Amino acid sequence: MSKQVKYYVVAWLVALLLFNGIVFTVNLATVRSFTPAFWINYGFITVSFLGQLICAIKALKRDTMHKKFYNVSLSLISYIGLIAMLLTGSICMVFMQIPYWVGLIGCFIILGVTAVFVISASAAVYTVDNIDQKVKTQTFIIKSLMMDAYAMQNTAKLPEIKDSAKKVYDALRFSDPMSNDALVDIESHIKEKFDVFMKAIKDENVKATESNAEELLVLICDRNNRCKLMK
Repeated sequence: MSKQVKYYVVAWLVALLLFNGIVFTVNLATVRSFTPAFWINYGFITVSFLGQLICAIKALKRDTMHKKFYNVSLSLISYIGLIAMLLTGSICMVFMQIPYWVGLIGCFIILGVTAVFVISASAAVYTVDNIDQKVKTQTFIIKSLMMDAYAMQNTAKLPEIKDSAKKVYDALRFSDPMSNDALVDIESHIKEKFDVFMKAIKDENVKATESNAEELLVLICDRNNRCKLMK
């Protein structure tokens, strides 16, 4: 459990204890009886507290900041639902002349609406997460090759090899990073040729490095042209 979650749980427990302390103190101080209306509204408010805690923990447990940002809507909805339930439940508990079934219907409506919005927000977050993961997967090949070419460009000792590595790096840097099924074959060919290119650089074989670089540039250009045709 992260520190953020621990701190939030502590704050949540303090809020729940404060709510219980106020409710039972006021009820006993005013010599009110614990009517069915009291327990119904108290139960709904407690359920809202628990639901809000679950939503908050789900949002805080996200491993990256942008994923936590996606869950802001989920946390906000749970807060609004809790506040609405607190107001409705408290009014029904204070004004005992209100029929218990009025509070019951009101609490059910708030709980139902909150649940619908929470489920919708969760579905939206799930969809966005999947899209992000798909984008990462589709851009991995080109970005990975680009980083390798950049590293080779910086570590190469011979000027001719450094120049070839820079040409390949620049070609990859200005390429469309998005991939798809139609590009699998040519990207596989690029990866195979790139491995040969890297071996030539490590062996400091100038001639092999330059020839493989030229072949790579042709393949990368071919891939980029195919990307343009598919748009």
